Amino acid sequence: MLNELIRSLEQDHQEWVLHQEGKLVVEVMTKSIKPESLRTAVQMQLQLQRNKALKSNVFPYAEAIVPKTAEPPAKKGCLKCGAQRPRLAKPKPPEDVLFENIARVDDVLLDSGSDVTVVTRGVMDALDAAGVKVGTVSHSVPHLAYPYGSDAKPVVMTRSVKFNCVTLDTTCGPLVLRGLKAWVDDASTATELIVSRPVMELLGFSVEDLLVGA
Repeated sequence: MLNELIRSLEQDHQEWVLHQEGKLVVEVMTKSIKPESLRTAVQMQLQLQRNKALKSNVFPYAEAIVPKTAEPPAKKGCLKCGAQRPRLAKPKPPEDVLFENIARVDDVLLDSGSDVTVVTRGVMDALDAAGVKVGTVSHSVPHLAYPYGSDAKPVVMTRSVKFNCVTLDTTCGPLVLRGLKAWVDDASTATELIVSRPVMELLGFSVEDLLVGA
């Protein structure tokens, strides 16, 4: 049979099959072996020889003995929109701020360039008039805040305050801050609040979105 196989390949100029498809040729030859007991013995021996290379190469060996596990199920997105990460509502700048449930401010500024929160003297005067006591600290070394503008003079602040409760009224509902610390701008009698960048990020405000919408 082997002679006939080789002769047929040579006549058809298909000798390359013996070199490039050797495994397939061996399987064809093995299946034609008779009797069946001899064919079974040859197939078993070939299988043993085929796995011999795995003993010296750990990676194919591991792939051969470890069963293939099913691929993990695809991540399910939002049931409503199908997105992998559902969009969460982000709070917009507060429309109203209430200090100690008493004093309201006339203006709220989200300052992404400020590292400290600042309240004006008007807020402190309103709390004093209502009889609300908050913890204030006087500092021998003042804190300087630099407003925008090349000719703007720095704001000198010598005391800081720690509020018990500050409520910000936003489109997502009220946000309550406990223990908010701020410097006091005693030069301004207005009732204003300047929220620093760290507090903005703590509250979940997106600085990038605010800058785009500015």
